[in-house]
Amino acid sequence: MSTITDENGQPLYKTVHAPSEPYTKPTFQNRTVMRVGFTLPVAPRYLNNPDYVQDVRPILWPLYHPYFHTGTEADHSTMMAYVEDLNDVLVAWPEAKDLTVFEEHMTHYQYSPRLPEPDWLATVHHPDFVPPLNRTGAYKITNPDEDLSIIGFGDDIDYQIQHNNLLLEFGKHEHEAFQQAYTGWQDLEISVYDTTTVEQAKAYAQKLLAFENDEGEIPTTLKF
Repeated sequence: MSTITDENGQPLYKTVHAPSEPYTKPTFQNRTVMRVGFTLPVAPRYLNNPDYVQDVRPILWPLYHPYFHTGTEADHSTMMAYVEDLNDVLVAWPEAKDLTVFEEHMTHYQYSPRLPEPDWLATVHHPDFVPPLNRTGAYKITNPDEDLSIIGFGDDIDYQIQHNNLLLEFGKHEHEAFQQAYTGWQDLEISVYDTTTVEQAKAYAQKLLAFENDEGEIPTTLKF
């Protein structure tokens, strides 16, 4: 069999020899985990779009245990993940449904050709890996066409912004006027104001809110 090469005589591809048999590896820091299955529903506005490709990545990063996209249906994706607590699924994937615990009290991950070891896992498990610091501050998500804004603050604003995105996509945001006018994340403007403490972030958010609407309140939680 001949190998296809480039103009310099180097192969245009490489062959990856993945393990053909199931195998196990110890969990991160030997933590006890459970193996969980769940589904991720497709946001309603994409259900009739044949070109839509669902993004199943978690909104929380880094994760220290593997997850797998195991199947795709017209209205949902099926997933499997190793987690230390069932609530960890809902933190990383707030839209998750149909949670099922397949196995508990595990100290090893189980890999197979169908559920291969993720490439990114070696990075977060490396002794020298330093997770990025969460950003503390205030944020404003604006619909410039409707002159509407969502204002918030916290000690992990990147996560909160992603959570707002999910709420809007699934039609569940508590800001009713903003939700009704929502046509897509790409149409919004996002402003971030970094602070040192949560107290400073709250004060900044209150200033933003007073400028927008002195009768409003800042939500302290985001519920899917």
